[in-house]
Amino acid sequence: MVETPRVGPGAGAIGVDDAGMSRLRLRATQVLLVFAPVAAAMIGLIALLSGDHRLLAWSVLGLGVSAVASLQIALHAPDPMLLIVLIAGAVALGSGIAPSSSLPGVIAAAATMSIVWIALAEGPRRGAAVALVVFALLGVALGRDSVDAGRVGGLIALAAAGAGSWALMRTVVLRMHADQASLRNLFERVPVGLYRTAVSGELLEINPAGAALLGESRNAVIGRRVRAFFVDQGDFTRLRAAVGDGAQPVVTDIRFRRADGEVIWVRDVTRPVTDESGEIKWFEGELQDVTEQRRHLEELQSLVQSKSDLIAAVSHELRTPLTAVVGFLDVLVGQEDPAAGTSELLQIACDQAHDLAGIVDDLLTAVRVENHELAVREKVVDVGDVIRRVVASISPGSRGDIAAVVSAATTAIADPARVRQILRNLIGNARRYGKPPIRVECAASAETVTIVVSDAGDVIAPSATNQMWEPFYSGGSDTATTAGGIGLGLTVSRQLAQLMSGDLVHRRSLGRNEFVLTLPAGRHLLKSA
Repeated sequence: MVETPRVGPGAGAIGVDDAGMSRLRLRATQVLLVFAPVAAAMIGLIALLSGDHRLLAWSVLGLGVSAVASLQIALHAPDPMLLIVLIAGAVALGSGIAPSSSLPGVIAAAATMSIVWIALAEGPRRGAAVALVVFALLGVALGRDSVDAGRVGGLIALAAAGAGSWALMRTVVLRMHADQASLRNLFERVPVGLYRTAVSGELLEINPAGAALLGESRNAVIGRRVRAFFVDQGDFTRLRAAVGDGAQPVVTDIRFRRADGEVIWVRDVTRPVTDESGEIKWFEGELQDVTEQRRHLEELQSLVQSKSDLIAAVSHELRTPLTAVVGFLDVLVGQEDPAAGTSELLQIACDQAHDLAGIVDDLLTAVRVENHELAVREKVVDVGDVIRRVVASISPGSRGDIAAVVSAATTAIADPARVRQILRNLIGNARRYGKPPIRVECAASAETVTIVVSDAGDVIAPSATNQMWEPFYSGGSDTATTAGGIGLGLTVSRQLAQLMSGDLVHRRSLGRNEFVLTLPAGRHLLKSA
């Protein structure tokens, strides 16, 4: 995120914003907090070794500075300028107690700290005032007694520190000014709307692209509450709750009302900016107009819904007459003495009718799954009974190549109607694309029930093993889709298995293609309940 330079009354030579100024003050105070007691300890050690106890005055000064810095940090009000003035005043008072030979080093240190801080962080008025006070106090320290070598050295050190620090900092400040101007130009030119808002909701800063998105001039929108641009006021509350105090950006699509009354969709990426203590100072983010994207998405969703509605309507309309056709054909095929020459034709018609019924079921199920409208009704299911019923429902002329191997008392937690649909699809798939014999086997463990439908067909190519789970895949261009399926059976079957907390996978084992359906074991779940 591009930082927004905002020069306020407290901003200094580098043009930092309020938060940057607070960070600089805190870090400078922390430096003094660490440096002052270290310097006090060193001076105290020198006083003990040299026997000149007057040096202990500077040790007391160091400890006092450390105490004041610690208090400022505890009160969340760090101000190194106040510390520098206190140091200069203490030097003026201590100069009458400490030896004159120690003045050059102390004055040089105090002058350097003041010049560096004034040049880097403070505005011209406050900086000039503080510099005048500091140098006046240091001058008092030099001139309160007779002139000697120590005081002359202190004066030279004071002048050298001021001139050298100021020359060095001037170069740094000029470079920082150039960096800030470059950053500001980038903020102004970037084609994405960038903004900053206060915790209370006022718009603190926005670039021209953001103002143009809102349909106003930059000066007209700064200071206004951002809530006024929201079409739904609840969106503002939800956005603020979603952002919270987390560091990660929050992406939200929101409806905004422009100045001309036009409603647009805006993608907002926002995050809170916190200070060193973790308190939120403001929010910053970016805005993009996604009205066209949303319109295209709504059109696409409408087309998808229309397609789903059409399939569902056609499936429902086909289902009623098809049920009657299948029932009548089953009755005719089951007659002991059909009319001469009609037995084979009736068998073909019956098989095709059952296949068509399966296609209608798969279409209707696929639409309901896609629209999240399908609910499975799970209960304890006798898997062996379901398998026997499915095999028995296949027309007698096509049943001879199917063998069912079912262990006794095998129960699962599932929707029996959906298990039957899956088995019909798997058996139909094996008859259509595989080779006999076809076996349906069932086994159970403590956790799962496994149903395996296998055939002796050819090895399925690796590229097809992934594609066969996709909707309307029917085995490639060499396979006619009119051979009883439209490529939805495996897709729907896997979706149904997963809705029942199971799965459906393919594997090749002992020269056979196996489709393995797993379901939760009924006996285990009933015991745990």
